[in-house]
Amino acid sequence: MAFEYSMDRIAGKVGERARLYNFKVIIGQGFPDISQKLIVSCSTPKLTIEGIPIAWTSTSYEINGKGTFDPITLTIQENIKGEVLKGFYDWNNKCINLENKEFTGVRYEELVKTMEIHQLDASGNEAFRYVMYDCIPEGMPTITYSYEGSAVVQYDMTIKYLSYEVFN
Repeated sequence: MAFEYSMDRIAGKVGERARLYNFKVIIGQGFPDISQKLIVSCSTPKLTIEGIPIAWTSTSYEINGKGTFDPITLTIQENIKGEVLKGFYDWNNKCINLENKEFTGVRYEELVKTMEIHQLDASGNEAFRYVMYDCIPEGMPTITYSYEGSAVVQYDMTIKYLSYEVFN
């Protein structure tokens, strides 16, 4: 049995302050700002700790084992110019070149970024701030463009991270 710790799970216990649908995201240096108007939804950090069964005499116990962080998923809606999407593509391509061992003259700070998620209340004030360290994109979204309809696209971006802190 795994123990799961998630801010979504305890959000109801903090009263009317935090909203699970009102976010602002800042991703490292040189990345376009992602204002709260662009974000449709955002997952919050989640840690899952695997249990290790231990047999002791006739009783079985479970102790905490390896912990893993689930990736953050941002659902973003923006105009067809896609400044944020272009930022994700540039970031992802730099990381792919590194995985393929192609030296592109890119500094570590340009690849691995620190990401802040500001969870806002109904008035737009910060209720919680999550800071994820050593973030990289997990892949790029597939977007279908058409000449029909609006000039707005919506996509999911998944980001992996090594650790995080929560501030309020």
